[in-house]
Amino acid sequence: MYIKSTSRYLQYISHGLETVIAPLVEGEQASFVMDSIQLALRELHKRETRTPAMLQESLGEGNALAAEMLALLDTLEGSCVLRSDYEALVADANAAQEIVFAVYLQLYNRANALIERLGAALSLARVNANEEQNAEIGNLLRRAAEWDFAFMSAQSEPIEFEPFDLPPPLEGEDVNAENLKAFVESQLDGVEVTVRDLARVPGGNVKRTYSCTLDYSDGRSDDVIIRKEEQRPVFNRGAASIHAEYAMLQEIVDTGFPAPEPYYLAHRQEPFDTDFFIMRRMPGSPAGTLFGPLVDMTEELLLDIAANMARLHSIPIENFDDYFARYVPDLLGCDIETAYRKEIEYYRHYYTTEQPGTPCPSAVFLIDWLLENIPQTREKPVLVHGDFNLQNMLVENGRVSAVFDWESVMPGDPAQELAYIQPHIEQYIEWDKFLQHYYDNGGRQIDENLFTFARAFSNIRGVVGTAHNMTQFDLARNDDVRYLAHDMQYFPMFTGNAIACAK
Repeated sequence: MYIKSTSRYLQYISHGLETVIAPLVEGEQASFVMDSIQLALRELHKRETRTPAMLQESLGEGNALAAEMLALLDTLEGSCVLRSDYEALVADANAAQEIVFAVYLQLYNRANALIERLGAALSLARVNANEEQNAEIGNLLRRAAEWDFAFMSAQSEPIEFEPFDLPPPLEGEDVNAENLKAFVESQLDGVEVTVRDLARVPGGNVKRTYSCTLDYSDGRSDDVIIRKEEQRPVFNRGAASIHAEYAMLQEIVDTGFPAPEPYYLAHRQEPFDTDFFIMRRMPGSPAGTLFGPLVDMTEELLLDIAANMARLHSIPIENFDDYFARYVPDLLGCDIETAYRKEIEYYRHYYTTEQPGTPCPSAVFLIDWLLENIPQTREKPVLVHGDFNLQNMLVENGRVSAVFDWESVMPGDPAQELAYIQPHIEQYIEWDKFLQHYYDNGGRQIDENLFTFARAFSNIRGVVGTAHNMTQFDLARNDDVRYLAHDMQYFPMFTGNAIACAK
């Protein structure tokens, strides 16, 4: 894993506070605390950049000053008891091999304490000093104060983070109540619309997500979700593009599968900066996150997940021929082996050529291992969601009310979906019971020997995508503070899962 600098983390924290948190802060006291946090972040940034060299220089000056103070004390009192402290400090300073903050912080603090004690000793020694020595004592005490202040003064000089090297923003606007109203009205025939309670929804690490209510002049009302492309999208293959995901959702909803119904698509639509679509807000609460459940994992819910997975895999793949012909033509009509080979080759091209990412031996290993272990089966694939797990489903009254985020959809082996969710399921009920319910509801017979490949494959998108995002993070080419989680949580999780599976 390519380790990012502490200063880069501090920059993202500062930027997030300034752009996301500060606009929400109200009150004089809260604003004062926010300003103090920003000062502290810049202080830490200094300590990672210019402070170590400043400490080294100040330490040398302080040790030279301490030597003069010791010499005068020896004249006044004989051998000074602080000489051993001074000699140990000088020896340790000479032995320091790296100019890093942690090392010179300790050395400087020892010098600061030594000079303070030497100054106090000289002040007490005035009673035994002659006029010339008293003048020298006063001079040394002033120089000690000036030495102390010099570092404070230099350290207090302002410092700024490196600027974000962002490409020019796309022309156009983000969604707001006014332009959404105009867009929706353009999709209707003479019906006026009022947009209420427009707000960005937390999460959505690949797409921006908003919620609002649309009130129509004919008395109808729709609670909706807006799924919007980022200005700098991570992937652009298939349903990773907004207009392709919209088309896939239309196909899925037409089969009766519980997915959000897409209402309106803004594709290259003025005045917006990126594409988006508006879909029905489905009932229910999120079932979980990548890291675990948010609802009670009852047996009824778990078996309903199995039934819905079987339902999806029972839809004839030919139902989606128009979608694949238009958006991913190289996957149209593929058997299982060919489909996986094409997908893995895409990720290899993306990682090495299209969007070179942070140097990542794990990504190279995973891509190579997957290409060497593709299931050798020429069977017809099924439509797999690609991320069918707790983080992408809603639950109402103990049952699945919707499955969303179809951007990873592809033709594949049903074992991919089952292997991906198995670690969550078997924490609560026996896996055989879940699998049997899958079969009882029309799921295709699977080969569990494919689970090792399937689990490893389920992590390739995460490994390659987060490697790309961390490059943008490290180079400050993306100012989205959510990518901090990619570096600290998602990338270790995806790579750890992949290495554990690829055996």
